Amino acid sequence: MQTHRLALPTGHRLENYELSRVLGKGGFGITYLGIDRSLGRKVAVKELMPDTIVTREGTLVLPQSESLAPNWSWAKDRFLEEACMLAGFQHPSIVNVHQIIEANGTVYMVMDYIEGESYDTRLRRIGKEPDEQSMRSILEPLLAGLEEVHANGLLHRDIKPDNILLRRDVEPILLDFGSARKLLEGTAVMTSIVTHGYSPIEQYQIKGKQGPWTDIYALGAVAVRAMTSQKPPVSADRISEDDFEWLSYRDLPNFSPRFLRAIDWALRVNPKERPNNIAEWRSSFGWRSQPKSLASHTAQTTQAPPTARPEPAPSPDETVVQKIPTKSPPNPSRPPDHPDITGAQLAANLGRFASRLHAWMRRHPVAAASMAVLLAGIWFASRSAKAPQSPPGPEIPNRPVPATITLAPVKPQFTNTLGMPFVRLPGSKTFLCVWATRRQDYETFTKETHRAWIKPSFQQGPDHPAVNVSWDDAKAFCEWLSRKEKRDYRLPTDAEWSLAAGLPPEPGSTPMEKDGQIKDVYPWGQLWPPPANSGNYATSLHVDDYEKTSPVGVFGANRNGYYDMGGNVWQWCEDWYDTRGKNRVLRGGAWNSCVPEITRSSFRYYANPAAGYDYVGFRCVLEMRTNAVP
Repeated sequence: MQTHRLALPTGHRLENYELSRVLGKGGFGITYLGIDRSLGRKVAVKELMPDTIVTREGTLVLPQSESLAPNWSWAKDRFLEEACMLAGFQHPSIVNVHQIIEANGTVYMVMDYIEGESYDTRLRRIGKEPDEQSMRSILEPLLAGLEEVHANGLLHRDIKPDNILLRRDVEPILLDFGSARKLLEGTAVMTSIVTHGYSPIEQYQIKGKQGPWTDIYALGAVAVRAMTSQKPPVSADRISEDDFEWLSYRDLPNFSPRFLRAIDWALRVNPKERPNNIAEWRSSFGWRSQPKSLASHTAQTTQAPPTARPEPAPSPDETVVQKIPTKSPPNPSRPPDHPDITGAQLAANLGRFASRLHAWMRRHPVAAASMAVLLAGIWFASRSAKAPQSPPGPEIPNRPVPATITLAPVKPQFTNTLGMPFVRLPGSKTFLCVWATRRQDYETFTKETHRAWIKPSFQQGPDHPAVNVSWDDAKAFCEWLSRKEKRDYRLPTDAEWSLAAGLPPEPGSTPMEKDGQIKDVYPWGQLWPPPANSGNYATSLHVDDYEKTSPVGVFGANRNGYYDMGGNVWQWCEDWYDTRGKNRVLRGGAWNSCVPEITRSSFRYYANPAAGYDYVGFRCVLEMRTNAVP
């Protein structure tokens, strides 16, 4: 059993979890085996404990000195932000995070406890992988998991055999995402963010530009270790004299030339010569991408509805490359000209900057106020100065303004027999309910029709949104209400939802193609993080006082008169997510949404129409049979 001088004592309680023993330790945290006393199951509990800047007094974690207090505060803020994102991933190759706990002056992640062995242990036992098929069974699931992580602006940054766990069915899972290591960039502990042989050159550099190509190098190095029983040389040493023997030049008869060239591509020392992203690297193997499952980014214990992104085109046919005596390996495909940051990463970086600024302003209110006064003075001075004449430029069209929150909603134009208020969609002949279908509305339907309905595990009032309602259930409700009132009720289309949310025209024809295309529009405006009382979101955002669902209509309506167009519960739409016709669209976010990408008004989820979740509900459209108001 492992021990740690700063570990909490055996039997220590964190909410429902009792700590049993230390499972692992590192410079940034301690992982414990815990017992969930409410469910009687084993869990892994990771405690943020960067021992270079903090210590423990009793159970309380404190900075080692007053000068390190800002570093510690910043580290906790960033750990919470990234833990919130990781907590939402529901991918078979990523360890599931169930809960985030703030206690003892630090932060904890409660994760699955998975019995198995590390990939390092397996390789020490078997020596090396026997053939391409066995290596592919390890690489391909990890590529899918990493692609989902990268799509949300995160990097692993410490991929190595020790951080890959193999379940008993030999399915690989990525562990230890090293959020703290990422948080402490630029401090004195930056030099510890490397594992010799697996870390690429940019992790040894102070100004090294890191991105998906960083994780790709590390995973390529894992493959080299697994295929040859030896890890690559230290990347920093390869600059002056590269004595790494490319796999495509070796005698490895159980691996195809294309497979070997793909691994070699990942091991280029210069980041600009590596694959720019997972899709490029996967294509070089000749593997088709598989639908991804982008889970909801949540700080709660829930099962997220799956969603996917477009599949890339099939990879080109393999080309024959002649071996030549040179230090550079043959390219499996043309490498990217430069590893520029992607739009998703840029949005995530801007979100993190805004979050850091917000946290700094909370901690330093006097300095923030002084800065605001100074900036205001500069602005007024610049306005009063005479601006130089400039030649006239092209006319710039006005950009659509998002439907921001207001405290003066549009007056309902029709209320039905259940008390559901409706407002006409702008420029349309249809009416949309101003809020999600309430529990009291849906309960009337289930009682009259005797339709089965599993209530959520948490308490709700009659004016909370109905949840655990599948798309099929929502359609049945609309059909029942249409018969009851002799009117035409249905679910909103994806386009109607965007219209109600105040979005400008979105590029693309299907919801999947439109998904996330408008980057800078949120239900509350254009800035991140959301302001106080802008909606019901994850508790980690500190926006509202509700842990789960809230009553409908308690937050301000948007300028079109609709409540909860963001937060509270995801809401079903009529449309299929893509042309395959397997999953229906969900819009709006929920009480467990906590990151910029998910809370954008243009973001779409999708889920099986027969599935119900405790953070998914629906609202109704009333379609007019005539032009008259009902």
